[in-house]
Amino acid sequence: MTQNGIEDDFRGPTTGIGRVYSPTCGKIDRDMGAVAAALLDMDGAARGKHPLNSFATVGPDARALVGGQTALDVYAPIRELAGRGGNILLMGVGLEAMTALHAAEELAGRRLFRRWANGPDGNATAVAVGDCSRGSALSTRC
Repeated sequence: MTQNGIEDDFRGPTTGIGRVYSPTCGKIDRDMGAVAAALLDMDGAARGKHPLNSFATVGPDARALVGGQTALDVYAPIRELAGRGGNILLMGVGLEAMTALHAAEELAGRRLFRRWANGPDGNATAVAVGDCSRGSALSTRC
């Protein structure tokens, strides 16, 4: 069976061959910016377990907010935040780039895309991800 043009049993190479993500690695994509990097450097910061789209938090409930995130449950931190009555602050981007849109798509029944990343054991593993927000109906940048 295929989804998104990829065979379910495909175990091909990933772009980060040799790199294995862990919540304690401290590395982020440069595109995430200075705020995300500074957050990871703060005492008490916690990070989710998704190898491509980990969420990071800081504060007394940090671990509880990101603790449910897995490779196949990328948006668990957003659901946890919503369940606690939390808010999302956008800085320098519009609604078309808000990651929570993908959580809403999933809640509405959309099956997330599957991509491949190195798992904790270094082997390729399937991970769930949303699509590019810039490709949404709200965006004119794609």
